Amino acid sequence: MGETVFVTAMHRSGSTHIARTICMAKPGIYYPGFLSIGTTGDDPHTLSYEAAQHHAFRLGSLPFVMHSHTLASHGTLKILEAGGVDKIVVVTRSIKDILRSVCVAHRSGAQMPNVHLPMGWKEWGAVDQMMWLVRNLSPWLFSFYVTWSQRAPHAIMVNYEKHYKDEKAGNKNIFNYLGIKDTPRIFKLSDEEDRRIKGEKPRWTGEMDLELVRIAKSWGPMFQLMKEDGIV
Repeated sequence: MGETVFVTAMHRSGSTHIARTICMAKPGIYYPGFLSIGTTGDDPHTLSYEAAQHHAFRLGSLPFVMHSHTLASHGTLKILEAGGVDKIVVVTRSIKDILRSVCVAHRSGAQMPNVHLPMGWKEWGAVDQMMWLVRNLSPWLFSFYVTWSQRAPHAIMVNYEKHYKDEKAGNKNIFNYLGIKDTPRIFKLSDEEDRRIKGEKPRWTGEMDLELVRIAKSWGPMFQLMKEDGIV
């Protein structure tokens, strides 16, 4: 297993737990926390070189798990390549479920990386809140899925629903990819129940469904693959 593992994910997809699980499975690998992304020029979702360097500087030569929500932009891939990072875990989830979970999180006061809500959003009605997220966050989520699918064939794609339906098998799949063997018992996501954001998920309407599918179809041939992978 190489020195650094890069875990990147859609929002609210259990990626923090996966990053920590990797560290638990292999003693000596450290998880320094979530890594911010840069916002430069026409590539606003590129991994921040300065942030990556900061993590590496803090840990010196120690192996660690780098964790972020970032697109597979050419800038991000260049930084990972320059750092010798060849093990990439990409976590995806049903976008419908992500949007509902993000809505609950923001209502409770949590802040999601890369999600910048308009003034007064928290006072809107639930349907208006959700429709705003469908129209403004789902394009980023679709871009995440498409860019990592097309530009990083060496990465492992982990689907949230499939992974946590059988977490033991899901972890084994990730560990095999990373070359980790003889792992100890790994606690499940359900053991971290208290870390989950509580709140009633908003209703999903037919209008939201139509709008989400319309946006997904704008990606052309990728739409069918999104359906097969449970993204939409």
